[in-house]
Amino acid sequence: MYELYAKARDFKPDPVYTDQHCLYFTFSNGLPLTETQIKNFFNRDYSPYVADVFVFRRKGGRGQPLFGKVVFKNTDSPDKIMQNRGKAFFYVEGRPLWCRRWVSKKKETTASASDSLRDGGSHHGGD
Repeated sequence: MYELYAKARDFKPDPVYTDQHCLYFTFSNGLPLTETQIKNFFNRDYSPYVADVFVFRRKGGRGQPLFGKVVFKNTDSPDKIMQNRGKAFFYVEGRPLWCRRWVSKKKETTASASDSLRDGGSHHGGD
């Protein structure tokens, strides 16, 4: 039998973020921002809830970045920022930043709940 180490820290798995945690953003051509500038802007103006920022370049990595994604630690932050708008416009250090909700291009799983049950979903009453 194994003994537990008394001074070990509690295990805390890394959080799993979904599309509901994210905003998509674009820059004006020639006026990109860095991950740090974007993170600082949202943390300063909308509470410190940014988990990560990704700035993407065109395929091949050439040219200036034109778009990216902000990942928030909770799902409320994108809603508060967007305020029921389809698009939102901000100035970050004098440069324009357009945002909208992130919509993943991943295909949704089409399996139904009954497909995931071993016996074909023949349970009655939700058991």
